[in-house]
Amino acid sequence: MKQTLKDTDVLERQKDFLLGIIFLLISIVLIFFIIPSQAGSFGRAQAQVPFAGAIALGLLALYMLARNWPQKNQPEGFHWPGLSSFMRLQTALCCLVMVALAFAAPWFGLLVSSAAGLLVLLYCCGVRRPPALLITTFLLIAFIYIAFEMLLGIALPKGLFFE
Repeated sequence: MKQTLKDTDVLERQKDFLLGIIFLLISIVLIFFIIPSQAGSFGRAQAQVPFAGAIALGLLALYMLARNWPQKNQPEGFHWPGLSSFMRLQTALCCLVMVALAFAAPWFGLLVSSAAGLLVLLYCCGVRRPPALLITTFLLIAFIYIAFEMLLGIALPKGLFFE
C-alpha cells in the first residue's frame, strides 16, 4: 500500500502523541516518586529545581498531546505503525533507563546497574555489534571503578544483593 503525504502526516501525529504520553508518565513518576525520595533531606531551594524541570517536562508533554490529538478523519484501513518505526522513542527510552538506573542502584549496586544501563543506552545510540557493546561497557565500568574506588577513595554502593 502506497503511503500518501496525508498518511505520513497522520503517522507523525500519532508518533508525537505517543511520545507525549511517555513524557507525561515520566514527569508524573519524577514529580511524585523519584524527586521526593531523592531531595527529601535538601533545603527548599535545592529541591525546587528538579520539581520545576519535571513540571516543565509534563507541561510540554501535555502540549504535545493537545497538538497531536487523534482526529476522526483517519484514512481507511490505517493501522498504527510497528515498533521499529518509532525511532524518536529512543530518547524516551533513554530517560526511562536513567529512571530505572536510579531505582536499581540500591539493590544491585552502582556498577552492575550502570553496566545494564550502559548496554541499553549504547544499543539505543546505534551500537549493534555485541563485541563493541561489551567492550565499551566493560571499559567504562572499569574506568568508573578505578576513578572512584582507587584514585578518589570513594566507596561505590555495592547494593543489597552483593553486600
